[in-house]
Amino acid sequence: PAGGGGSTFGAPAGGGGSTFMDAFFAEFPPAQAEAVRRALRLVAERAR
Repeated sequence: PAGGGGSTFGAPAGGGGSTFMDAFFAEFPPAQAEAVRRALRLVAERAR
């Protein structure tokens, strides 16, 4: 995904990210998984 920013949320599946997150995102179709990643990334950025 574009603009991952080094966040676990932005890491593609199998890209060295969290095994839990890989399994979590595997439950969604690709477009929906990307929407969830973006939402989590947005929340994480706003929490800084």
